[in-house]
Amino acid sequence: MYNGIGLTTPRGSGTSGYVQKNLAYVNKTTSRMQFQRELEAIKANPPKPPKKPNKEILDHEQKRQIEIQLMKFRKKLEEDEIPKEEIDKKIVRAREYLHSCLGEAPLLTEGTSHSKIFKKFEEIKRFEEAFNIDKNYVPGSGFDFEAIEERKKIKLDPSLAKPKNDE
Repeated sequence: MYNGIGLTTPRGSGTSGYVQKNLAYVNKTTSRMQFQRELEAIKANPPKPPKKPNKEILDHEQKRQIEIQLMKFRKKLEEDEIPKEEIDKKIVRAREYLHSCLGEAPLLTEGTSHSKIFKKFEEIKRFEEAFNIDKNYVPGSGFDFEAIEERKKIKLDPSLAKPKNDE
């Protein structure tokens, strides 16, 4: 026994008598208070919506990638010792073809911030469609318990719904 804590004798108790802290114990009142504080902080400072990808920058990056491919193609043709006029014609045709393909299926370059954002938006869009998430969903609204109660009441009694002004 240490400072009046623990067993006077461990014999017959099935334990060694060693006193240790119960790490599984969760104080419900402090965790609830902490949750309420975090909830208030989220309500006071709502998260910013994610940045949208800039379409012009994506288009420019894709055109740049096409020009890089054309330069490699030109270098290969020059190594094969093809006449310059014929190389120019082939490059023009290849450029037209690649730009027409760009309209059908965009090339996404790896590593640029806007391409990553574009891919993330596509992923979020697929996720919303898969889980049938409403387009008007506000992040963090699942923790607004008053609004949840209001929606439940409106579902039970549609006459409580506020009329929408279409003016």
